[in-house]
Amino acid sequence: MATEGGNVAAEEQPALVSTSAPSRFRYISVAIIFFLWLVIYFASIFSPPLLDDVDTIHAEAAREMVLRHDWVTLYTDGIRYLEKAPLMYWGVAASYEIFGVKDWSTRLPLVLGVLILLLAIYRFGTLAYGERGGLYSAVVLCTALGPYIFTRFEIPDMVVGLWITFSLLFFWMSLQQEKPSRWVCWGFAAACAMNVLTKSLIGLVFPVGIVILYLLVTRNLRHLLKLRPISSTLVFLAIAAPWHILAAIANPSQGNVKGFLWFYFINEQLNRYLGKRVPAGYDTVPLLIFWALTLLWVAPWLAFLPQSLKAVPWHGRELKDKLLPRQQANLLFAIWTVVIVGFFTFSTRQEYYTIPAIPALALLIGGWLAKEPANLETEGRAGRISSCALFALVAVGSAIGIALLFSSKPAAAGADLADLLQKNPHSCLARSRRSS
Repeated sequence: MATEGGNVAAEEQPALVSTSAPSRFRYISVAIIFFLWLVIYFASIFSPPLLDDVDTIHAEAAREMVLRHDWVTLYTDGIRYLEKAPLMYWGVAASYEIFGVKDWSTRLPLVLGVLILLLAIYRFGTLAYGERGGLYSAVVLCTALGPYIFTRFEIPDMVVGLWITFSLLFFWMSLQQEKPSRWVCWGFAAACAMNVLTKSLIGLVFPVGIVILYLLVTRNLRHLLKLRPISSTLVFLAIAAPWHILAAIANPSQGNVKGFLWFYFINEQLNRYLGKRVPAGYDTVPLLIFWALTLLWVAPWLAFLPQSLKAVPWHGRELKDKLLPRQQANLLFAIWTVVIVGFFTFSTRQEYYTIPAIPALALLIGGWLAKEPANLETEGRAGRISSCALFALVAVGSAIGIALLFSSKPAAAGADLADLLQKNPHSCLARSRRSS
């Protein structure tokens, strides 16, 4: 807090110090991030083959986009596919145009998006926590379990996290300026628009909801007027509106047959959230499992999360004072996580829906790791307790897994999976219900 004395204030001012970090250290940081991305993400785009479900459907939509020379209406197997936003398919189609239709060229745009996200996290962390904070945040995100798993097949959720990161970076920068520049405000609007083109309305709901909740908590709603709302809205519409208008014109309603606007906005957005989508093709993950998986996606860095959350200014007394840049960032990242997890708490949900919140947790952990050496005496005990608890959970889980492995009977060579499932369908159904 700013009122706790000069020493604390000096300790909590990384945003001003980070820009003076030696350029050599910055180059080393970027090289480390690039190397990790190269080994973990880029090296994995060549195998395995595309999955039969989500991968092939999305790849086929991009392939038909190239064949039809139609960059407005998506098709799969010749049937209009009006449910999805176009940006991911544009990226894959562009990759096909350049490299041909291959498994790795399907995955290339997504992993390039991950690289941009890592660099954005590095930049955000550097401004908020200093050079080491930026590096640690990017390393945490790059090596976390969830982001890797959910970039092994073609879904846009990590790209949603990318645009949320950019939008909140511009918003956080606006908080540091007495009169935010037009480029910061327009950058926020442009990032929101790109997110809408990535995953429709939640691309706007998430960043705007996070910003409004942050300003409500800090009692600073008047800051909205500083974000140049009129010109920023025009920037947003200039980017997001053209495709929606063209898609609506190309796919109108015809009698009883619903057109693009109903399929895209009502059925895929509102009805899906309410669990009334037609057809009802999605199960929902049980709530407690959904919350637990959100934490699991941060592994192996989960042990540092409790200490990282302690740095968030939760108390009303703290929020009444003027927050320092580090405190603003901590609060913003916490609200970022709460909004996304809370949004899907009240709707149908899949296990990967909280992936756009993982960059926020990576930033919180990276900020704490950068500050941790200075607080070794006061926070070391909490770190040891968290690490021991996590180790115990992993040990128990490993023991259970090994026991199940040795107690199970291997399938005969050449056995068909469908035949194995049909031998005990009630057990398989119960397991699938528990897992969903």
